[in-house]
Amino acid sequence: MAVAGIPLGLESWTYLPLYRAFLEGLGQKVVINSPTNKATVDLGSKAIVDETCLPCKIEAGAALQLDSEVDFLFVPRLVSLRRGITNCPKMIAMPDLLNQRCKHDVVAPIVDIRRDKKSLIRAVRETGARITPDGHEVYQAWYGALSTYHHYKHLMRGHLTPREAIAVLSGEKMVQPKPVPGQIKIGLVGHNYNLNDQFTSFDLVKRLRKEGAFVYTPDALSERTINRMNRMLEKEIFWIHDRKLLGAAMYYIYRERVDGIIAITSFNCGTSAVTYEFINHESEKKRVPIIHLVVDEHTEEAGLRTRIEAFISLIKWKRGEI
Repeated sequence: MAVAGIPLGLESWTYLPLYRAFLEGLGQKVVINSPTNKATVDLGSKAIVDETCLPCKIEAGAALQLDSEVDFLFVPRLVSLRRGITNCPKMIAMPDLLNQRCKHDVVAPIVDIRRDKKSLIRAVRETGARITPDGHEVYQAWYGALSTYHHYKHLMRGHLTPREAIAVLSGEKMVQPKPVPGQIKIGLVGHNYNLNDQFTSFDLVKRLRKEGAFVYTPDALSERTINRMNRMLEKEIFWIHDRKLLGAAMYYIYRERVDGIIAITSFNCGTSAVTYEFINHESEKKRVPIIHLVVDEHTEEAGLRTRIEAFISLIKWKRGEI
């Protein structure tokens, strides 16, 4: 039995249950790195150039931490999952960087629907062929993984965070959050890896819940809803992660009528610099309060906590509660 490592960062915050179930279905032992800490960031910072965003440094650091424990690293290269839509260039290039820095193989099947609509199933076959010659076993593992992934998405539609949904898949009991009348409603938007990594977000969802707010995230919406909201724009965004957060922000501003929007992004993220201008414009049109949090490896929890508390107080004042 080989040991496969999945760095917990970037795309794995979205697809971890799918990746893990597929590899385990093929008889591999899967190892995930421990939660991000300063050592992870320091290791990643030394491996890549300074100008790279914090999530990429975390991905590199997580992979290097796993490198000594595994036989190979599994980091699929997701170029495009839909025609006309593409991924961040730095994320596309990440497997190449890891290949240069890690001692063990980096298995990086390419998925690029723009160029080849069969690239996903080809990536499944190529990955499976590295492990077993039995094609039937590969497809059986893949369809089992898809079932797990659909369950994972269903749990997040019920307002569980990815971390909470993964815990439920592992057998833990979890109470599904539900809004109550009169509760403050906050739309929390950002890339999955920024919202859910406790190092970058300082566990923002938990903090907002403690403040008495009900938190809506992009994961609670279906892809159909995200696409519908993006079509409201004169020109649609073509970066996959930014489409998701922008569609979510539009939905929570226009449909859910949240009390406020909290947008979190990484310093030096080129795509977010464009996307968040759209969000600011739409929130101003509907007079929805918005706060934009920019994080990097130097962000201090105390400063972020103060800004969040002040924002919640502003919303309470606007609602006439203070």
